[in-house]
Amino acid sequence: MLAAATLALTAASRLSPRLPGDVAIARAVQDFHPPLLGGVYGAENALGSGLPPLLLAAAVTVALLLARRLDLLALWLLVNALRPLDGALKQFAGRPRPSPSLVRVSEHASGLGFPSGHVFTVVLLCGAVAALTESLPLARPVRRLFQAVCLVFGLLMGPARVYSGAHWPSDALGGYLWGALLLSAALFALRASRPRPSSPR
Repeated sequence: MLAAATLALTAASRLSPRLPGDVAIARAVQDFHPPLLGGVYGAENALGSGLPPLLLAAAVTVALLLARRLDLLALWLLVNALRPLDGALKQFAGRPRPSPSLVRVSEHASGLGFPSGHVFTVVLLCGAVAALTESLPLARPVRRLFQAVCLVFGLLMGPARVYSGAHWPSDALGGYLWGALLLSAALFALRASRPRPSSPR
C-alpha cells in the first residue's frame, strides 16, 4: 500500500505542476504562525540540508563503530547511500517549485520541487536513528527521548518547507512517502540478512 501510494503520487506530480488543494493548504500553513513557530520552522529548514546531515552521518557512524555494531552500521550506510535518489526522483517528476504569484516564497530554492529533499532526508536519517536506537544498550527513557526528538523533527519538516514557500504540500508528502518506503526497504533488508535462530528439535 505504501509503494502504491508513493508511485501514484509521483505519477500525479509528473503530470501536474501542483495538485488540487496544494495552494489552499500552503496558504493555510503560511497564515498559521503562532509565537516561536517561525523560529522553529527556520531551524528545521537550516538543519535539513548541507552540513548538519553530514555531521549526523559522521557522528552515528563513529558511535556504531565504537559500539561494534557492524550490522547496524551496514543499515546506516545503506540509508545514507539512498539519499542521492532524491535527485533522480526530482528529475523524473520534473515539477517546478511554487510560484510567488500563488504563495509567499521566502526561500528561493533552486532546482525542482518533487519530492522535498529536506523531508526525504529527514525521514531517512531520523527514521534510521530512531530504529537504530532501539537496538543499542541504552536506558529505555534515553531511547524514547531520542525517538521522540526524531519523530518531532521529522513531522515538522514538511510544514517548514511549505511555510518557506520552497515546496507544495504534495512535494512534502512525496518526501515523507519516498523516505518511508526506502527506509522500510532498508530495515527489511537488515532483518532478512540476520541469521535466524536454529529451530529446536
